[in-house]
Amino acid sequence: MVGTDGIYLIDKPSGITSNGCLSIIKRRLAIKKAGHSGTLDPMATGLMVVATGRYTRLLSDIITDTKRYSGTFSIGFETNTLDIEGEVLKRSDSAVDPRLIEMAAGAFLGESEQLPPKVSAIKVQGKRAYDLERANVEFELAARRVVVSEFTISYSPEEDSFCFVVECSSGTYVRSLIRDIAYSCSTLGTLVQLRRTMIGSFDVSEAIPPEEITADSKISLSRALRHFQRVLIPPSMANDLFMGRRIPVGDLADKISPSDGKIAVFSQATTTHLPSAEDENFVGFVDIIEGSFRPVSMFPSA
Repeated sequence: MVGTDGIYLIDKPSGITSNGCLSIIKRRLAIKKAGHSGTLDPMATGLMVVATGRYTRLLSDIITDTKRYSGTFSIGFETNTLDIEGEVLKRSDSAVDPRLIEMAAGAFLGESEQLPPKVSAIKVQGKRAYDLERANVEFELAARRVVVSEFTISYSPEEDSFCFVVECSSGTYVRSLIRDIAYSCSTLGTLVQLRRTMIGSFDVSEAIPPEEITADSKISLSRALRHFQRVLIPPSMANDLFMGRRIPVGDLADKISPSDGKIAVFSQATTTHLPSAEDENFVGFVDIIEGSFRPVSMFPSA
């Protein structure tokens, strides 16, 4: 159904998997094909960028590398899942000054190698790590390069827990980050609550619950691609790009900033404004080679 193809911002509730959230969306929109911006654990809430139909091929372009989370954690124990829903494996009775935990966040800023939790969706020889762990199969996960650009922690004496906000690269496991913060202070830590509040330029305040989604809930491609440099071209130039031809930048050169990245191209309609949600004239992505637009990935109308 072309009418439901698009990009949607969804606020996932706690208690369902990310795939369960997709199932709700598929049912409400009566569609079969949908994808999302990255898995949230069942306990977690927050932003998912969902693409449906032919727009699923744009997900890797729409989703940027930076994500923001807020949440809480407790110290003194660790579970097999590194979150509050797991089985407690270890406890620590060592007293730790909360200020040490708060100050430790600074040491985790920047690039580092992070060991993912074994209860995770990472594939090991074709099987999910969480399935291997539950089957008591011995395996090891490789450390991953992650980048933490912002990390603040504050102690809540009323709850005897810690609140945090973290901005990090895609692929960062917040559960592992909490574990490592605790280890650095000679204690144990477990994630209690997690909410994803931002993915690139998308904010959870723009999102809706999956149960409320309709075809009218989709956002425009102009909005979805706003982190790309954009250019508006005549329909004749768009046709050349669809045919795989390079086209001279020409008079459009003064409208484009020097860039090594892809440029989002829109085709002019009857007016010269950028497309709205009802007027999606997205052509595709190009780069500039020797003074010409070179097709990278085209997005012809359905």
